[in-house]
Amino acid sequence: MTIKKLIIGVLSAILIVASIPLTMEIQNNISEQACISGHDSDQIQNSLDGSDTEFILNAGFPEERSVIPSYEIINEIRGTEQIKKVAESFGLKGEAELYIKNTGENRITDDSYDPQRQISYYSKSGAIVYAIPDREFPESVEVQPDLPPREEAIKIAEEFLRKTNTFQNEAFVKDVEVSQKQQVWKSGSDKPERSCDITIAVHYARNLGGIPVYGDEFSVIIGDSGEVAGLVKTWRDVEEAGTIQLRPARDAYSDLCNQNTVNPANLGEYDTITINSISQGYWMKPRIYEQNKVIPIYVFSGTATRGEKRDPFTEYVHAAE
Repeated sequence: MTIKKLIIGVLSAILIVASIPLTMEIQNNISEQACISGHDSDQIQNSLDGSDTEFILNAGFPEERSVIPSYEIINEIRGTEQIKKVAESFGLKGEAELYIKNTGENRITDDSYDPQRQISYYSKSGAIVYAIPDREFPESVEVQPDLPPREEAIKIAEEFLRKTNTFQNEAFVKDVEVSQKQQVWKSGSDKPERSCDITIAVHYARNLGGIPVYGDEFSVIIGDSGEVAGLVKTWRDVEEAGTIQLRPARDAYSDLCNQNTVNPANLGEYDTITINSISQGYWMKPRIYEQNKVIPIYVFSGTATRGEKRDPFTEYVHAAE
């Protein structure tokens, strides 16, 4: 008897920060060199303590420290009545209830719609998450949904943002990609019997003073027939507050090699990590955390290898002195 297995995979988290265009790249200005067997002489090699992972630096450090603008976050904590007003801008009604205490999530569920709709507000960050669960995460799909092409999807997203008062003038479209895919596999097969793209996401990003911001979540999820099935918006308002001194990128590189990063990851699973560019950025924490100041970071980008497999690599390290 044939056994069929349904695999539902989310292809993209709403926060995909690694693909944001990088600006303010530090120009190649290598101040020290090391000859490495099998690599060019303008590369610098480091190894993680207690790990077989080899780091190869193929980019330059700045010769002097620098300063960049500092930003403070304008935190606005909404009460129950204000949360209800946010829901009303999406056409939802109901009572706000504390859904998950430790994340600060308050949720309003409106059962007057078919299917049900809901909106969550995160008091620690001001994040908003709107969803039609049955549209965004259907149990099964027999035929490919009618998804709009890129330009139409962008237009649908912008109209929805303006309609719900969630539009941001400084936001720009980072990318448009499949958000949810559904596949049916036959036992023993090396490819799916059926594959459907369920939703697509229009992702937005921003710069502060020309420097990219990483960690923001701002996406509109679009489903069958161009219906908006969801929205995620973690977009803290900020104001400039002087300048901040950056520590040398060389020190940040040492932290990278020792896995002392903004979001610690298991880098030891790779054989080699080659850093091809170093740039500056700002970091925003996930929606479940409070944050008072925007965090300056160094962004290390390149390629990670694991046997024959090569993956794009991006990691973030604290840059403030």
